Amino acid sequence: MRSRGENEASTASERRALVRQPSRQTLCLSNADTKEEILHMAPIQDICCEGIRLLSKQRFEPGTFLRLEVLGKPLEIPLLVQARVIHVVAYPDGRFGLGCAFSRMLTDEELKDLL
Repeated sequence: MRSRGENEASTASERRALVRQPSRQTLCLSNADTKEEILHMAPIQDICCEGIRLLSKQRFEPGTFLRLEVLGKPLEIPLLVQARVIHVVAYPDGRFGLGCAFSRMLTDEELKDLL
């Protein structure tokens, strides 16, 4: 018999059409619904062209739109994209896992730059 967590995890992975890939990149994020430029650094846990899972010190509620900024090499234009928080998981260390859906699909090149 599976525990509740196992059922939820298997259901979520069965619904996901694209396989997420791990990433070691960190990006800046802020609440897209406000004009405040408060930036939070968040490592990417995994990513695909449709969505991303971030590890954040800041909790954002499901439904919140985030501005994600990926800093590139010096003199490059940073990648800017919006994503909506779909689900939030609180971790014992006080951080939050944010499962987000991009407002548009990433191109293959953008995805490659984030891996």
